[in-house]
Amino acid sequence: MTRTKRLNKATTLILVTLCLLSLPAYYFKSQQVKDYFYGIYFSYIKKNKIKSWFNNEALNHHPENLHHGSAWGYLTAEQFKEMVLDGISKMHPQINKHHKIFELGVGVGAALKVIENHIGDDQLEMGGSDIAENAIDQVKKAFPKQADHFFVWDMTQKHNNIPDNYYDHVLSFGALAMYLTKDDMKKAIKEAVRMTKPGGSLLFTHFIAPGGKSVGSIVSKIEPSFFEENAKEWGIEDIKVYGMQHQGDRYQVTCKKQG
Repeated sequence: MTRTKRLNKATTLILVTLCLLSLPAYYFKSQQVKDYFYGIYFSYIKKNKIKSWFNNEALNHHPENLHHGSAWGYLTAEQFKEMVLDGISKMHPQINKHHKIFELGVGVGAALKVIENHIGDDQLEMGGSDIAENAIDQVKKAFPKQADHFFVWDMTQKHNNIPDNYYDHVLSFGALAMYLTKDDMKKAIKEAVRMTKPGGSLLFTHFIAPGGKSVGSIVSKIEPSFFEENAKEWGIEDIKVYGMQHQGDRYQVTCKKQG
């Protein structure tokens, strides 16, 4: 980041703080106001902390334990494999040979590597994006033949190099559900649907419903009804909610793009 950009962000934070100090206490009782200022906090502070943390995590793994590089180190390699395969087994249509797959918040590519090994080497076209530069460097090494399909990008923004209706399947293991605000989740899911072919399947994992165990890494708890409520806007159908292996009370969602 350039010195000018750092100064601009610092100035913004100072102005926001001054505005907060000038508001009467009762103003913060409004949930809308709380959500607004939390969105500012997340955009300028928490997102950068998450990015920095994952840049460090991306360097913390060995090839045989690729999942350690994306904060899955609390699982054994076998547990991680079981979690991923359980998730994709619930997608309809299923992932098959020669299909195209994209992962939002791909990290170092641990989930895609499990899928590649399960389906068959060189039988899939894979791609992914992530905000952590080190993670993308590592995933390019994990998939050298498809390195050009992985790039640094914010999942809430339109991926300009990916045309509409391109991928057979789009998924996100944890990143979308754990590290975005509710409003940003809507943007990311809308983008995931855009790049999915009509009739293609999507998988998003690691949501926690309100009332679920509080976990520090979860930015927003999400009601399972969230997907049905937004289905028409996003253009999705056949929405199903499942529990997850080795993940306590977190849940995963599968759906299909209309078409």
